[in-house]
Amino acid sequence: MLEAAPKLSGWIVSEEDQECPTCGNEAPEYLKECPWCGSQKCDLCDMGDDTACMNCEGE
Repeated sequence: MLEAAPKLSGWIVSEEDQECPTCGNEAPEYLKECPWCGSQKCDLCDMGDDTACMNCEGE
């Protein structure tokens, strides 16, 4: 039986192949919600919660 993917403190971990909507990474380890703008970011474009993401730059 397939278990639901774990969700850890804003991190969305999925066993499905997903693409990061921020940087286009085709095989992210995780997608995480940006606390500043609410967009999704992955392990490659996540610079930490104390820094704005690439989507925040336009705001």
